[in-house]
Amino acid sequence: PITARSIVPNVSLITTSVEMGRCFIFHSYEKIIKISNDTTLKARYYLLPSKPSDPFNFSSDNQSEGVIEPNSIREISVNAKAMQLGDIE
Repeated sequence: PITARSIVPNVSLITTSVEMGRCFIFHSYEKIIKISNDTTLKARYYLLPSKPSDPFNFSSDNQSEGVIEPNSIREISVNAKAMQLGDIE
């Protein structure tokens, strides 16, 4: 018999919220999001695209997916753009 064990790296989000402050509608602002890999294995990440109904559009030109090295933190540069007027929470 063959036995196997599957191990999945534990990836956590360090940046749990993004403070935008006052901003202009349809103007891009660069923000940094940090994610952590606390395991001894490499981990892959993929940023999900924003929905058309989202009040902010988040995108990343060259870091929308990648690898986080073992026991490390990855900083991802994202562009944030307000898509509606008024206070957004």
